[in-house]
Amino acid sequence: MLEDEHDNIRAVLGGALERGDGETALRLAPRLWDFWRIHGYPVEGQAWLERALALADAASPDRRAAAEFALGKISITLGDYGAADAHFRASITLRRELGDLLTLA
Repeated sequence: MLEDEHDNIRAVLGGALERGDGETALRLAPRLWDFWRIHGYPVEGQAWLERALALADAASPDRRAAAEFALGKISITLGDYGAADAHFRASITLRRELGDLLTLA
């Protein structure tokens, strides 16, 4: 179970962020939003995603779009609909720039 590996996930994300490696953090963190939401860690997930995005200047637009979408979903869970809207709009903008109509749909 993913829950059993949660401490290892934290270690990997923490290490990547400490090294300033936003690309690695953005490979992992956006894929975990549903885990964080379902298992009661939405605030933690939000923090990881926000930290990863803060280092995302050199990251691919695809990874940034995924992180923005994940933050949108977590923001809904936290009841912050304004933040959710902003994150979803950022994700949509990046997906349109990429011409990624399949994911956008």
